[in-house]
Amino acid sequence: MENQFCFLKGLVECSSGTIQDCNMKRQRKCPLEEETKKELSKEREKEPKKEQKKESKKEETKEQKDVEPQAFCFLKGLVDCNLGRIQDCNMKRQRKCPLEERSKEAAIEQEQEQKAAEPQAFCFLKGLVDCNLGRIQDCNMKRQRKCPLEEELKAEPKEEQKKKLKKGSKKEQAKMRKSKREITDFQEILDIIQNMDTIRIGIHDGTYPYVVPVSFGYDAADGQLAFYFHGAKEGKKAGLLAKNPHVCIEGDICYRFKDTISSVTCLYESIIAYGKCELTTGGEAVHGLERILCHCGYGSHEINASALPATAVYKVTVASITGKCRDKHN
Repeated sequence: MENQFCFLKGLVECSSGTIQDCNMKRQRKCPLEEETKKELSKEREKEPKKEQKKESKKEETKEQKDVEPQAFCFLKGLVDCNLGRIQDCNMKRQRKCPLEERSKEAAIEQEQEQKAAEPQAFCFLKGLVDCNLGRIQDCNMKRQRKCPLEEELKAEPKEEQKKKLKKGSKKEQAKMRKSKREITDFQEILDIIQNMDTIRIGIHDGTYPYVVPVSFGYDAADGQLAFYFHGAKEGKKAGLLAKNPHVCIEGDICYRFKDTISSVTCLYESIIAYGKCELTTGGEAVHGLERILCHCGYGSHEINASALPATAVYKVTVASITGKCRDKHN
């Protein structure tokens, strides 16, 4: 099909009838181009109207927000909190924002979950421990039969061990207010422990401490002291000790009460110790049970081997200990 000749545009692909009509009328402007221009102008006119509508809607929403009054909280002032919640807080005269307290509790719970999720390192000698990961890997590779850290402590001079045991650290042990009642002699402290039948273990449990009374046994040699106690392998005590093994031990003996005319007082002896608790295994667990039976007066009693797999035997290596008494012989 040949291109038609338009007097205005030259050879074009336009309809022959349209070209002939334009040529007869000697058009100076192409009708088709004019039509397209008109359509484009109409579309352009519509676009700003749409934009104006959008802008007007935005302004309306802003005005509505500005008009909406903020709720007044007696604790925080003008806030964007839920109106019903604010009214409830105002009626109860809350002194702490419930939402803030919940967020704090959620953060604490999240931290505790993260700590609980952190895997403990496994030592072939001691089981699950909080020791340095690199040290544990080294010990496992060398198949150590004795804990290097324990051996280092044993290698210290005896005098330094006694000082550490009696004095402890500044953080763990403050100065006793009534120093006249303080017992510093290690043998006297052991005599008090020998006469006690129960000790109480203070364990970390978040906001509040968890204190549990237990029967016990102990080892004492060269100024070093260790307590043994047992329990189930599962339960609150076992779970808390797995999370944080640092404990406080309290024991006491009440001899009698005495009338001092001006008041009534108690004649007593007591000890408080701080140390790190660990779960024993194998021969050490058997030794711990033997020490407990011996202290309870059943040293000749045989240990039931069938009960060992279900029994957790704990050892508390004492870092510091203090003793106290009041006129027990008067």
